[in-house]
Amino acid sequence: MEQINTAIPESNGKHRFPYYDYKLPIIAVISLAIMSSLMIYFGIVKENGYIVLGIIIGLTLCYFFIKYPRFWLYTITFSLFIFFRKGEEGVSTFDLITGILYIGTLYPWLFWQIAVKRKKLIENIGDWFIIAFFILLIGNSLIAVAHGVTFLDWSREYLMTTLILFYFPFKYYFNDEKHLKRLLVLLAIVCILTDFQQFYDYYTIGMTNVVYAYEVLVSARIDQNLYTASTAFGILFALYEKKFSLRILYLIFTVINGFALISSFSRTFWIILLIEIVLFLFIIPMKQKIKLIYYLSFFSLALIITVMIAFKGNTLIILKAYEYRLTSSTQGRKDPSIQARLAEYQVVLKRISEYPLGGNGFFKEFSFFNPIKKSTSHTITTHNGFFYLFYRIGIPLSLFFIFFLLFFTIKSFLLFFKIKENFYKVLSLGSFCGLIVMIVSDFSSTQFNVRDGVFVLAFTFAFTTIAEKKFFENKKNYKLQ
Repeated sequence: MEQINTAIPESNGKHRFPYYDYKLPIIAVISLAIMSSLMIYFGIVKENGYIVLGIIIGLTLCYFFIKYPRFWLYTITFSLFIFFRKGEEGVSTFDLITGILYIGTLYPWLFWQIAVKRKKLIENIGDWFIIAFFILLIGNSLIAVAHGVTFLDWSREYLMTTLILFYFPFKYYFNDEKHLKRLLVLLAIVCILTDFQQFYDYYTIGMTNVVYAYEVLVSARIDQNLYTASTAFGILFALYEKKFSLRILYLIFTVINGFALISSFSRTFWIILLIEIVLFLFIIPMKQKIKLIYYLSFFSLALIITVMIAFKGNTLIILKAYEYRLTSSTQGRKDPSIQARLAEYQVVLKRISEYPLGGNGFFKEFSFFNPIKKSTSHTITTHNGFFYLFYRIGIPLSLFFIFFLLFFTIKSFLLFFKIKENFYKVLSLGSFCGLIVMIVSDFSSTQFNVRDGVFVLAFTFAFTTIAEKKFFENKKNYKLQ
């Protein structure tokens, strides 16, 4: 989405890509003008000013997005704190707006960079697998329709998953440290805004007249991938930051995100974060280890004080709910939620065995007897992300997805030990933590296609590639010296 150069460059007396460099931009501009004129005319005839206003705003944004591509990605990033909130049933107005903003800009950008400008966006085998995966995944629509799924329902799930492809523009435009730090600041603001939305939901529950601990457990459980990954990033930046003022800001950011994670009552993500903290103690230098122990003590004290102040008379009930949620994970098969998932897995595995190669298609519903509700449950969601892939798209395509997921996970971990600069060490290890969140949590829930999950993948892939470029750049400069 850079500024279009309509001049026809010449090389050795011959035009280079004459149909791409000249005719295609003209056709695109004319088509956009005709379509916009028709939409404005339709809005005037229907006396709907919102259509006219939307077209004017849309055209203005298109101009700035094309002229300033980083502004496009900043806009996408800032809008995430709204996008991350749970959507309505069906296709809402907001879904249409975000669809136009996200898909309507991402796909043209990919086409323009790859097909028209012939940019080298695919830089490693992981990139090849990502592109191949989403191209081959289009064939899944035929399988889904054959199993009774409407194309609209299939496309909603497919388009949500393809938001992972934002990895390509983010790694392309933010490979320099100055712009990357600006992006991280904006991401931090988005995380804080999302955290406070979670606090509001949780506070309205906690301040009601709760009597039993289980009443608190109905807290909204969304965006846990974001909370866990951002908490890990915050811890790492605080550990490696030398300036005291910035270290305090990182700690505040970490505490806020940590509280948001705890308020979600998602024990799986609690355990993942604890595992990552233990990992830090093994691989970071001694100086950072001492800081980490000190910060953890401070965080625990801050948590208890916050609960006591915020919930006053309900403090014991809240703490009891935390205790129950954490200890219930040790009950094994006696845990009712485990029993329900085992019943679900039994049905899903049977359907996988029936269609192992092509799967059942996106958005394909299945039913199982739920021992908690004592009735049959109908759902499109599986409480295992890997079973979700096998059930939806078949085993062969699932292996494509798993390959590039593991590719970036291993690469980000190894880069932490290779890179010398603290900023890029944090970027690589933080990306590794974000990917571990996605991998481990998907053994107990499906996170690969949720709103925060797809962008956690996009950002961690991009940060890993950016850190790798910095490593090779330093290596090249060292050899030259």
